[in-house]
Amino acid sequence: MTVCPWWDGPLTRELVGRQLAEDAALVGDRQWIWVYHAPPDASPTSWTGKRHYGDEDLVAWINEHQPALVMCGHVHESPFQDDGSWIDRIGSTLVVNAGRQRGPIPACIEIDTDAGTARWSSLAGVEEGSFAGP
Repeated sequence: MTVCPWWDGPLTRELVGRQLAEDAALVGDRQWIWVYHAPPDASPTSWTGKRHYGDEDLVAWINEHQPALVMCGHVHESPFQDDGSWIDRIGSTLVVNAGRQRGPIPACIEIDTDAGTARWSSLAGVEEGSFAGP
């Protein structure tokens, strides 16, 4: 599992890119999960209801390294908007964003690494996706 720090410019972006390249060498062919602040750009997981508010560099890193799963947040509305979603796939990588639901019980995503599944629970219901291929 790689937890990526939030970055805010070219120097810190380069550090994240270097971290992912170094971690890729350590992970090899094992299942790799990332925790990343913002969802990928142009993904239903980054849709605010008015525009995509995602990270273009994350899309490039996913295409380069192809982790099994990327867990992100930042865009709270996407699972609850038309054309938005809690789940997306970029190549073989599953991307999830639980979103923020109003009220005392938060939306959540349960990850089962043995089964290769992600299960989203919210007031809107329960849905499941697989990170075992497209």
